[in-house]
Amino acid sequence: MRNYLQQLGLWDEAYEDQVWESWREKINTATSRAAERPEPGWETVWENVYEDLTPAMIEQREEFRQHESHLERTNEGEFPL
Repeated sequence: MRNYLQQLGLWDEAYEDQVWESWREKINTATSRAAERPEPGWETVWENVYEDLTPAMIEQREEFRQHESHLERTNEGEFPL
């Protein structure tokens, strides 16, 4: 695609540098915002992944809650799985 755009005069090294820098800024901003948010609770593993839970998934979630609810995370980002 880049070669095609270069042949049309729509892409050059300066433009590519500009595009990369723009995306670096966007990624850095998004990463910073995400780092400022509190970590989600371990129980959100189901709610944030699946729109609709099947009966088997609900049962698994409840078993997990009963088994894991007393555990504390000791490392940043750790899920007690």
